Amino acid sequence: MNKPFVLLPVIAVAAATPVLAADLPSRSVSPVFVAPASSFDWTGGYAGINLGVGLADSLILNRSPGVATDRASEVLNALKFDRLRARDAGALGGGQIGYNYQVRPGSGLVIGFELDAQYADLRKRRIAASARSWSDARDSDRTYTENAGGLSQTGLDFLGTARARVGYGFDRVLVYGTAGLAYGTTNYRGAITESYRWASALGTGSGETTVYSAQSHRLQTGYVFGGGVEYALPADSFLNFFGATAATLKAEYLHFDFGSQKVGQTAEAVPDLKFKAAGNSTKTNTGVDTFRAGINYRFGIF
Repeated sequence: MNKPFVLLPVIAVAAATPVLAADLPSRSVSPVFVAPASSFDWTGGYAGINLGVGLADSLILNRSPGVATDRASEVLNALKFDRLRARDAGALGGGQIGYNYQVRPGSGLVIGFELDAQYADLRKRRIAASARSWSDARDSDRTYTENAGGLSQTGLDFLGTARARVGYGFDRVLVYGTAGLAYGTTNYRGAITESYRWASALGTGSGETTVYSAQSHRLQTGYVFGGGVEYALPADSFLNFFGATAATLKAEYLHFDFGSQKVGQTAEAVPDLKFKAAGNSTKTNTGVDTFRAGINYRFGIF
Protein backbone atom coordinates (compact mmCIF):
# COMPACT_ATOMS: atom_id res chain seq x y z
CA MET A 1 0.00 0.00 0.00
CA ASN A 2 1.18 3.47 -0.79
CA LYS A 3 1.86 5.42 2.49
CA PRO A 4 0.86 8.91 1.20
CA PHE A 5 -2.70 7.67 0.64
CA VAL A 6 -2.84 6.34 4.25
CA LEU A 7 -1.89 9.73 5.73
CA LEU A 8 -4.47 11.74 3.78
CA PRO A 9 -7.43 11.10 6.20
CA VAL A 10 -5.32 12.06 9.24
CA ILE A 11 -4.27 15.33 7.66
CA ALA A 12 -7.88 16.14 6.75
CA VAL A 13 -9.10 15.61 10.31
CA ALA A 14 -6.29 17.78 11.73
CA ALA A 15 -7.13 20.58 9.34
CA ALA A 16 -10.83 20.52 10.24
CA THR A 17 -10.28 20.61 14.03
CA PRO A 18 -9.69 24.42 14.36
CA VAL A 19 -12.82 25.11 12.33
CA LEU A 20 -14.97 22.89 14.55
CA ALA A 21 -13.44 24.38 17.72
CA ALA A 22 -14.35 27.87 16.58
CA ASP A 23 -18.00 26.83 16.42
CA LEU A 24 -18.08 25.57 20.06
CA PRO A 25 -19.40 27.88 22.87
CA SER A 26 -16.72 29.72 24.95
CA ARG A 27 -16.01 28.35 28.43
CA SER A 28 -14.28 31.57 29.83
CA VAL A 29 -15.82 33.13 33.00
CA SER A 30 -16.92 36.79 32.88
CA PRO A 31 -15.21 39.09 35.51
CA VAL A 32 -17.28 39.89 38.61
CA PHE A 33 -18.26 43.58 38.87
CA VAL A 34 -17.28 45.18 42.19
CA ALA A 35 -18.90 48.52 42.96
CA PRO A 36 -16.45 51.17 44.15
CA ALA A 37 -16.65 51.96 47.89
CA SER A 38 -18.59 55.16 48.53
CA SER A 39 -16.83 57.99 50.40
CA PHE A 40 -18.22 59.13 53.73
CA ASP A 41 -19.81 62.57 53.79
CA TRP A 42 -19.66 64.52 57.11
CA THR A 43 -22.31 67.01 56.00
CA GLY A 44 -25.40 67.05 58.21
CA GLY A 45 -26.89 67.88 61.57
CA TYR A 46 -26.25 65.69 64.60
CA ALA A 47 -27.01 65.27 68.30
CA GLY A 48 -25.30 63.18 70.96
CA ILE A 49 -24.07 62.68 74.50
CA ASN A 50 -20.68 62.84 76.21
CA LEU A 51 -18.94 61.76 79.42
CA GLY A 52 -15.56 62.73 80.80
CA VAL A 53 -13.46 64.29 83.54
CA GLY A 54 -12.61 67.88 84.36
CA LEU A 55 -9.57 69.38 86.09
CA ALA A 56 -10.41 72.72 87.74
CA ASP A 57 -7.74 75.21 88.76
CA SER A 58 -8.75 78.27 90.79
CA LEU A 59 -6.58 81.08 92.14
CA ILE A 60 -7.99 82.92 95.17
CA LEU A 61 -6.47 86.23 96.25
CA ASN A 62 -7.49 87.71 99.60
CA ARG A 63 -6.32 91.26 100.17
CA SER A 64 -6.41 93.70 103.07
CA PRO A 65 -6.13 97.49 102.78
CA GLY A 66 -3.07 97.20 105.04
CA VAL A 67 -3.73 100.23 107.22
CA ALA A 68 -1.77 100.60 110.44
CA THR A 69 -4.72 99.65 112.65
CA ASP A 70 -5.61 96.56 110.62
CA ARG A 71 -4.29 93.11 111.57
CA ALA A 72 -6.18 91.33 108.76
CA SER A 73 -3.08 91.05 106.55
CA GLU A 74 -1.19 89.31 109.36
CA VAL A 75 -4.03 86.87 109.87
CA LEU A 76 -4.24 86.09 106.15
CA ASN A 77 -0.49 85.52 105.96
CA ALA A 78 -0.48 83.31 109.08
CA LEU A 79 -3.19 81.11 107.53
CA LYS A 80 -1.55 81.25 104.09
CA PHE A 81 -4.88 82.46 102.78
CA ASP A 82 -3.54 85.56 101.07
CA ARG A 83 -2.91 83.50 97.90
CA LEU A 84 -4.53 80.08 97.43
CA ARG A 85 -4.47 77.54 94.59
CA ALA A 86 -7.45 75.19 94.55
CA ARG A 87 -7.10 72.22 92.18
CA ASP A 88 -9.65 69.44 91.89
CA ALA A 89 -10.74 66.71 89.47
CA GLY A 90 -14.29 65.47 88.98
CA ALA A 91 -16.76 63.90 86.58
CA LEU A 92 -18.84 65.66 83.97
CA GLY A 93 -21.45 64.61 81.46
CA GLY A 94 -24.00 66.12 79.11
CA GLY A 95 -25.07 66.46 75.50
CA GLN A 96 -24.36 68.35 72.29
CA ILE A 97 -25.99 69.34 69.02
CA GLY A 98 -24.33 70.69 65.90
CA TYR A 99 -23.98 70.81 62.15
CA ASN A 100 -21.11 69.95 59.76
CA TYR A 101 -20.55 70.89 56.15
CA GLN A 102 -17.93 69.04 54.11
CA VAL A 103 -16.65 70.83 51.02
CA ARG A 104 -15.94 67.53 49.22
CA PRO A 105 -17.09 64.07 50.41
CA GLY A 106 -14.39 61.57 51.27
CA SER A 107 -11.35 63.72 51.99
CA GLY A 108 -11.79 67.44 52.36
CA LEU A 109 -12.34 70.50 54.54
CA VAL A 110 -15.13 70.28 57.15
CA ILE A 111 -16.58 73.33 58.89
CA GLY A 112 -19.37 73.50 61.45
CA PHE A 113 -20.63 74.65 64.81
CA GLU A 114 -21.61 72.94 68.06
CA LEU A 115 -23.59 73.80 71.19
CA ASP A 116 -23.16 71.73 74.35
CA ALA A 117 -24.00 71.74 78.04
CA GLN A 118 -22.97 69.43 80.87
CA TYR A 119 -23.19 68.91 84.58
CA ALA A 120 -19.85 69.09 86.41
CA ASP A 121 -18.88 67.87 89.86
CA LEU A 122 -15.81 69.98 90.60
CA ARG A 123 -15.31 71.11 94.19
CA LYS A 124 -12.33 71.93 96.40
CA ARG A 125 -12.38 72.68 100.12
CA ARG A 126 -9.48 73.88 102.25
CA ILE A 127 -9.35 74.46 106.01
CA ALA A 128 -6.47 76.03 107.92
CA ALA A 129 -5.72 77.13 111.48
CA SER A 130 -2.99 79.16 113.15
CA ALA A 131 -2.00 80.32 116.63
CA ARG A 132 0.49 83.06 117.50
CA SER A 133 1.47 85.41 120.27
CA TRP A 134 2.92 88.91 120.34
CA SER A 135 3.50 91.80 122.73
CA ASP A 136 2.42 95.44 122.48
CA ALA A 137 4.42 97.76 124.68
CA ARG A 138 2.19 100.67 123.70
CA ASP A 139 -0.84 98.97 125.17
CA SER A 140 0.00 98.51 128.90
CA ASP A 141 2.60 95.87 128.04
CA ARG A 142 -0.05 93.39 127.06
CA THR A 143 0.82 90.00 125.59
CA TYR A 144 -1.68 88.78 123.02
CA THR A 145 -2.46 85.18 122.06
CA GLU A 146 -4.45 84.78 118.88
CA ASN A 147 -6.23 81.78 117.35
CA ALA A 148 -7.43 81.98 113.76
CA GLY A 149 -9.17 79.59 111.40
CA GLY A 150 -9.87 79.78 107.70
CA LEU A 151 -12.22 78.10 105.23
CA SER A 152 -12.02 78.35 101.44
CA GLN A 153 -14.30 76.41 99.10
CA THR A 154 -14.58 76.62 95.31
CA GLY A 155 -16.98 74.80 93.02
CA LEU A 156 -18.13 74.47 89.43
CA ASP A 157 -21.40 72.62 88.75
CA PHE A 158 -22.34 73.54 85.18
CA LEU A 159 -20.43 74.07 81.91
CA GLY A 160 -21.50 74.98 78.40
CA THR A 161 -20.09 76.19 75.09
CA ALA A 162 -21.02 77.67 71.72
CA ARG A 163 -18.15 76.81 69.36
CA ALA A 164 -17.03 76.84 65.76
CA ARG A 165 -15.31 73.70 64.42
CA VAL A 166 -12.84 73.49 61.53
CA GLY A 167 -11.25 70.22 60.49
CA TYR A 168 -10.30 67.81 57.74
CA GLY A 169 -12.13 64.61 56.92
CA PHE A 170 -10.08 61.58 55.89
CA ASP A 171 -13.08 59.56 54.70
CA ARG A 172 -14.42 58.13 58.00
CA VAL A 173 -11.97 59.99 60.26
CA LEU A 174 -12.38 63.68 61.12
CA VAL A 175 -9.64 65.67 62.88
CA TYR A 176 -10.69 69.15 64.03
CA GLY A 177 -9.91 72.22 66.10
CA THR A 178 -12.55 74.24 67.91
CA ALA A 179 -12.96 77.55 69.78
CA GLY A 180 -15.72 79.83 70.99
CA LEU A 181 -17.74 81.12 73.94
CA ALA A 182 -17.81 79.35 77.32
CA TYR A 183 -20.21 79.77 80.22
CA GLY A 184 -20.52 78.11 83.60
CA THR A 185 -21.82 78.42 87.15
CA THR A 186 -19.02 79.08 89.64
CA ASN A 187 -19.29 78.99 93.43
CA TYR A 188 -17.03 80.45 96.10
CA ARG A 189 -17.29 80.58 99.88
CA GLY A 190 -14.61 81.88 102.21
CA ALA A 191 -14.50 82.70 105.90
CA ILE A 192 -11.91 83.57 108.53
CA THR A 193 -12.56 83.54 112.27
CA GLU A 194 -10.28 85.13 114.81
CA SER A 195 -10.30 85.29 118.59
CA TYR A 196 -7.66 86.45 121.07
CA ARG A 197 -6.75 86.69 124.71
CA TRP A 198 -4.44 89.18 126.38
CA ALA A 199 -2.52 89.29 129.61
CA SER A 200 -0.63 92.08 131.39
CA ALA A 201 0.49 93.13 134.84
CA LEU A 202 -2.95 94.63 135.28
CA GLY A 203 -4.83 91.43 134.51
CA THR A 204 -6.17 89.34 131.63
CA GLY A 205 -8.98 89.58 129.15
CA SER A 206 -10.28 88.28 125.84
CA GLY A 207 -11.54 89.73 122.61
CA GLU A 208 -14.63 88.93 120.61
CA THR A 209 -14.40 86.73 117.53
CA THR A 210 -13.98 88.57 114.26
CA VAL A 211 -15.57 86.95 111.20
CA TYR A 212 -14.59 87.78 107.63
CA SER A 213 -16.81 86.07 105.09
CA ALA A 214 -17.29 86.13 101.32
CA GLN A 215 -19.73 84.20 99.18
CA SER A 216 -20.56 84.06 95.49
CA HIS A 217 -22.74 81.94 93.19
CA ARG A 218 -22.94 83.27 89.66
CA LEU A 219 -22.98 82.51 85.96
CA GLN A 220 -19.67 83.47 84.39
CA THR A 221 -18.67 83.69 80.74
CA GLY A 222 -15.28 83.27 79.13
CA TYR A 223 -13.64 81.52 76.21
CA VAL A 224 -12.88 77.91 75.27
CA PHE A 225 -10.58 76.21 72.77
CA GLY A 226 -9.40 72.68 72.02
CA GLY A 227 -9.58 69.90 69.49
CA GLY A 228 -10.58 66.33 68.87
CA VAL A 229 -10.97 63.37 66.56
CA GLU A 230 -14.18 61.71 65.36
CA TYR A 231 -14.73 58.34 63.67
CA ALA A 232 -17.78 57.33 61.63
CA LEU A 233 -19.02 53.82 62.45
CA PRO A 234 -20.29 51.40 59.80
CA ALA A 235 -24.00 51.89 59.12
CA ASP A 236 -24.88 48.47 60.61
CA SER A 237 -22.91 49.03 63.86
CA PHE A 238 -24.64 47.78 67.02
CA LEU A 239 -24.08 51.27 68.51
CA ASN A 240 -26.48 52.77 65.99
CA PHE A 241 -29.48 52.14 68.25
CA PHE A 242 -31.81 54.61 66.54
CA GLY A 243 -31.23 53.68 62.92
CA ALA A 244 -29.57 57.03 62.23
CA THR A 245 -28.05 57.76 58.84
CA ALA A 246 -24.66 57.82 60.59
CA ALA A 247 -23.23 57.28 64.08
CA THR A 248 -19.83 58.67 65.08
CA LEU A 249 -17.55 58.29 68.10
CA LYS A 250 -15.48 61.24 69.31
CA ALA A 251 -12.70 62.07 71.78
CA GLU A 252 -12.15 65.72 72.68
CA TYR A 253 -10.05 68.07 74.82
CA LEU A 254 -11.29 71.55 75.81
CA HIS A 255 -9.71 74.31 77.89
CA PHE A 256 -12.06 76.78 79.61
CA ASP A 257 -11.03 80.18 80.99
CA PHE A 258 -13.63 82.11 82.97
CA GLY A 259 -11.38 85.03 83.85
CA SER A 260 -11.52 86.69 87.26
CA GLN A 261 -14.27 87.99 89.51
CA LYS A 262 -14.35 90.08 92.67
CA VAL A 263 -16.30 88.75 95.62
CA GLY A 264 -17.66 91.15 98.20
CA GLN A 265 -16.76 90.53 101.84
CA THR A 266 -18.65 91.21 105.03
CA ALA A 267 -17.07 91.55 108.45
CA GLU A 268 -17.98 91.69 112.11
CA ALA A 269 -15.40 94.02 113.63
CA VAL A 270 -14.62 93.88 117.32
CA PRO A 271 -14.38 97.06 119.38
CA ASP A 272 -10.58 96.85 119.33
CA LEU A 273 -9.64 98.47 116.02
CA LYS A 274 -6.47 96.38 115.79
CA PHE A 275 -8.69 93.60 114.42
CA LYS A 276 -10.69 95.70 112.02
CA ALA A 277 -11.59 93.81 108.81
CA ALA A 278 -13.33 96.50 106.77
CA GLY A 279 -11.99 96.90 103.25
CA ASN A 280 -10.81 93.33 102.72
CA SER A 281 -11.35 91.96 99.19
CA THR A 282 -11.40 88.55 97.50
CA LYS A 283 -10.64 87.87 93.83
CA THR A 284 -10.95 84.49 92.12
CA ASN A 285 -9.71 83.26 88.76
CA THR A 286 -11.02 79.95 87.39
CA GLY A 287 -9.84 77.68 84.57
CA VAL A 288 -10.89 74.13 83.64
CA ASP A 289 -9.40 71.42 81.42
CA THR A 290 -11.81 68.73 80.23
CA PHE A 291 -11.23 65.36 78.57
CA ARG A 292 -14.32 63.64 77.26
CA ALA A 293 -15.62 60.99 74.89
CA GLY A 294 -19.00 60.88 73.20
CA ILE A 295 -21.24 59.54 70.46
CA ASN A 296 -23.18 61.51 67.86
CA TYR A 297 -26.15 60.46 65.73
CA ARG A 298 -26.94 62.07 62.40
CA PHE A 299 -30.54 62.10 61.20
CA GLY A 300 -30.57 63.06 57.54
CA ILE A 301 -28.58 65.64 55.63
CA PHE A 302 -29.93 69.18 55.46
